[in-house]
Amino acid sequence: FTEGPVWDGSGLLFSDVRVNKIMRYTEDGNVSLYIDDIGTNGLYFDNDGLLIVCGNLRDRQLYRISEDGKRTVLVDKVDGKRLNAPNDCWVDPVGGIYFSDPRYRTREVMELDVEILYYLSADGELSVADPDYTRPNGLIGTTDGKTLYVADYAGEFINRYDIEFPGVLINK
Repeated sequence: FTEGPVWDGSGLLFSDVRVNKIMRYTEDGNVSLYIDDIGTNGLYFDNDGLLIVCGNLRDRQLYRISEDGKRTVLVDKVDGKRLNAPNDCWVDPVGGIYFSDPRYRTREVMELDVEILYYLSADGELSVADPDYTRPNGLIGTTDGKTLYVADYAGEFINRYDIEFPGVLINK
């Protein structure tokens, strides 16, 4: 069950969600383990080339992986409550991260009553980018940082936004 493909220059990294691994697929057809034992879903590289990982159902955190493999939690709570299941992310040109936080199958009790789109600024400030979702899922922005697209899995639609400035979306 694969998710979150991202190219690292020498291969395609992707999440194997059900076994908590990140794998690498190379152009010669080889598949190898990249990171083991990590709650994972969406992947993206930040502006410094470090891997951002949506720690989906198991860890319910947004991580950064350093070049030496060290995991740094960027965010795991909102107002003292654990995130639902970070699903996908996109890093904007100034280093902020948009990420979706839906509630998918889990045996754990969810602490948040909402499934929304968040923005984590480059200096670590978390804000709500758009609270009006049924189940936000995949997202991607344009390379110029002016447009963001976000899929609503349950609503079966994709929203397009203009990014007025980091974390502020207009013209939905």
